[in-house]
Amino acid sequence: APAAPAPPAPSEGGGAEALAAAIEAAKQVSVSTDDGSTCIVCISNLLTDKELADEQESCDVLEDTKDKCEEDFGGVISAVLVMPSDGDLPGWTGRLMVKFAVLQHAKVAAEKLHGVKFEGRPVACSFVPDKVYEDFRGKCKLKVDGSAPPVAAAE
Repeated sequence: APAAPAPPAPSEGGGAEALAAAIEAAKQVSVSTDDGSTCIVCISNLLTDKELADEQESCDVLEDTKDKCEEDFGGVISAVLVMPSDGDLPGWTGRLMVKFAVLQHAKVAAEKLHGVKFEGRPVACSFVPDKVYEDFRGKCKLKVDGSAPPVAAAE
């Protein structure tokens, strides 16, 4: 049988090799990168019901997550956290959504954060369409703006 290809060697400055390595790594997680990815990463399993009951704690986690995403992955336009007090949104309560300015940044964030343990719990990442995100931004009380300006729609 043919030998498995050697892992890519570390490269100076990233480029195509870094992208290829990132794509290979992304295939190892259950996040789709070639279809269905959007600029919005939805992070679930980040907060417990007890933490969600504490609005200040939830607000802190939202701010910290937005800041960490900006530091580690790139410009964030905004972020929102679906709270129990936001009404009847079954399956969405406790999910935190981060809208990145650049699709590639969102893909890298989803890949790197998926499966990471936060206070002992593995978080899961998925992508949500812009319309879904904007609906939640309209409904949800806990939202923050990032440092990146909103992207103008393509002509």
